[in-house]
Amino acid sequence: MRPDEIPDGFSAADPTNNGGAGGGGDPQEAKNQEKEGQRKAILDQALTPEAFARLGTIKVRALLQIHTFAVLSASKAKVVQNQ
Repeated sequence: MRPDEIPDGFSAADPTNNGGAGGGGDPQEAKNQEKEGQRKAILDQALTPEAFARLGTIKVRALLQIHTFAVLSASKAKVVQNQ
């Protein structure tokens, strides 16, 4: 489209800054989402639904353990700091 064909109040600028490709602006985030999608597709093919569900449970438990460790470590650090 030529600049003189653009109606008043509009511009030729790409508001997403991604050259017309769908999605958001951050290329690294797009790459991470693509890798996560590929990983999920591989797991969907390789695991039974029950095994996939157990994998999700294991991840949640691991995240809870990490969070609990972080909270306890922060509490311990405050106690040591107050002594």
